[in-house]
Amino acid sequence: MEVKPEKNLSESLRGSIPRNKPLRKYKMDLKQINLSYCQVKRLDVEKWRFQRENRNNGSPLSNDHILKLFRKTLNKTRKTTPVFDIDCKSCNFVTSQGLYEICQGIGRFRTLKTIGIHFQEYPRITDKGLDFMRKTLKKMLFLQTLNLNIPRCEGISDKGLCHLSKSLKLARCLRSLNLNLYGAANITDKGLASLTQSLKRRSSLQNLNLNFNAVHVTDKGLYQLGQCLKKLTSLRSLGLGFAGGQEITNGGMMKLAHKLKKLVLLNNIKLDFARWYGGNYGGMGHFMQALEDLPLSEGIDLDFSSCRNIDQKEIQYVEKVLEKCKDLKYLRLQFEWCDKITDVGMRILSQALKTLTSLRNIDLDFMGCKKITDKGLWEIGKTLKTLETLEHVSLNFALTKCSELEEVEEYLKDSLPRIKTIGY
Repeated sequence: MEVKPEKNLSESLRGSIPRNKPLRKYKMDLKQINLSYCQVKRLDVEKWRFQRENRNNGSPLSNDHILKLFRKTLNKTRKTTPVFDIDCKSCNFVTSQGLYEICQGIGRFRTLKTIGIHFQEYPRITDKGLDFMRKTLKKMLFLQTLNLNIPRCEGISDKGLCHLSKSLKLARCLRSLNLNLYGAANITDKGLASLTQSLKRRSSLQNLNLNFNAVHVTDKGLYQLGQCLKKLTSLRSLGLGFAGGQEITNGGMMKLAHKLKKLVLLNNIKLDFARWYGGNYGGMGHFMQALEDLPLSEGIDLDFSSCRNIDQKEIQYVEKVLEKCKDLKYLRLQFEWCDKITDVGMRILSQALKTLTSLRNIDLDFMGCKKITDKGLWEIGKTLKTLETLEHVSLNFALTKCSELEEVEEYLKDSLPRIKTIGY
């Protein structure tokens, strides 16, 4: 039976806990609280981890247990706590009512600077739950970081995203926003437009990460997002995920890429357009041309897996970007199942890698590119040997014509003893 928000904790838990199975008694420690399914570290971070209840034959933790444990722990917490990171990934069947109780507990901490709430896939949260969150966030006048992870939630629609957007309008101190609504199939351009309208006012935003993979967004939504990004001139890190965008064309990609040129302080970018079938190489080319003028010194993460129209031309665009990012420290390229890429593309990429004299981490994923042979693989390996700053290397050439991947790995280990990890 669903609990109404007007009821207090004692009324909500009354009759929900079996009398023949009383809850355990836990000992509270001022510095660290270790519970069977809850860990709170009393440094500057208050962290809850709700884990699976193993006592009742491995049955998942219910909302009632979450409410009980969360409120009991929260009452012992000082009101000046600056950070809350609540991890509910191990909890099944979390509904809007559970999110309501979490928001009610957080609401008494008006000076919070960081809030993180993480759920596992397929939670039972609806638009009503995000409305509860809106009422809580509007009280957080000092909020600087918001991390919200609700993947594959079919109950969230444009209405819920509008509720969340209204709360962001009042977050004047917001510096970082990480929003993961992967697989929310009921979100469309309308919801994305409401979010972008709120973010336009946050000119001080420095970190923005939006994951709308497998969401019904069209070129119109990308245009609205581009209009928003051009006003966020303080951005230093940007992550955009629109994988599986069946209705996105080259025109939408071009409009979004053109606005990226305004982000003159951007030094880290992540783009996820995997399984994009709505255009050809021109769409990615527009992005690469926009990245050429940006001071990307921290990291580049590009995922265009399963984009069957990508070939050597895209690798040439990547080469031009890397040649102007000589101070780059992290590089991740994913082109899985782009079966038009050949050894010529590997040679072009290897020439670009020679200019990255400060590179520390590299992750190359060309799984399923059936036209790549050992010749192209050795081109990459010989180039990586010259990068003395490398610490972590990951190469994935599975399901290609490369049969000497182990030999290349041994070659790199012998040539670069500084490397800590290597593999795929």
